[in-house]
Amino acid sequence: MEPLISIIIPVYNVEKYLKACVDSVINQTYKNLEILLIDDGSTDKSGKLCDEYEKKDSRIKVIHKENGGLSDARNKGLDIASGEYIGFIDGDDFIHPFMYEKLLNELMSNDCDFAECSIKPFKDGDNIKALISEESGKEVKTEVYSGVEIIKRMPYLLTHHIFMPSACTKLYKAYIFDSIRYPLKMQYEDAYVFPEILMLSKKVAKVSGEYYFYYQRDDSITHSKNLAKKLDHLYVDYHTAEVLRKNGFKEECAHYYDAYINAVFWGFERRKNNSEDFLNRFKEHKRNYKRNRIRMFKYVHKTFRLLIFLSYFGLNTAYRIWNVTVNKGN
Repeated sequence: MEPLISIIIPVYNVEKYLKACVDSVINQTYKNLEILLIDDGSTDKSGKLCDEYEKKDSRIKVIHKENGGLSDARNKGLDIASGEYIGFIDGDDFIHPFMYEKLLNELMSNDCDFAECSIKPFKDGDNIKALISEESGKEVKTEVYSGVEIIKRMPYLLTHHIFMPSACTKLYKAYIFDSIRYPLKMQYEDAYVFPEILMLSKKVAKVSGEYYFYYQRDDSITHSKNLAKKLDHLYVDYHTAEVLRKNGFKEECAHYYDAYINAVFWGFERRKNNSEDFLNRFKEHKRNYKRNRIRMFKYVHKTFRLLIFLSYFGLNTAYRIWNVTVNKGN
């Protein structure tokens, strides 16, 4: 019997895009699906649309809950998912008709813990059928990596978009989420859990096809000028470094400790004339830096060791050195 795939779709005020999203899942060439629509307290007609879909397709289950954010909705889906495999889709995106068939085939044939496809952005007014048709005619290649290989090459692989932290481009073996949940009330939640997922993954398949179509909002965090929200990436850098260190990847964790310290001084530079939200978030990161700088000193590279040493005389002192060394030319 074909294995069951649970697809978790958080839904929040996306009535304009929800039909394209859900239809793209219903029309997958792989049919043994459990489709979980998690209505995260929508105030538009999204919740009603979910209920209408539930009546039309027995594979669909709808959960209505109070608004808690993307991570909270995903976690609710994980709590009730019964599939052997797990996938995620955001409610304003859509997928290629054979995305899950292709990912499952590559995952099973290569005995991988998750398989990932590539991503293609779209905007309002783009022709959905044309986007799908264009991708259908392309030659697709699959490469298999070990989890350790990805961890050791993670900065390169992520920077060159060979892999992406995004949850939505992947199909996972369900056991991965036995011990993992997404962090609440935080941006970059996918990147936050990615190192933990890699630690559990012996083998990973990367499929070159652009099967996930991502709605590119002008107000998305990647395009936003909201610096306070961008400070959340400090959590990602620090958490990644900690996960790598605790699992014995001492050389690899240095890159992320360096990035974390660099971001602390980036925030220090921008603390003046910024929003109260920014200042409050930065104070939290500054406290974390001071609590943990002794431990980080052991792993970071030479320049950042100097910055840590100088920071004991005050962040202003260390900042001046950072500004003429690390930040020079930026």
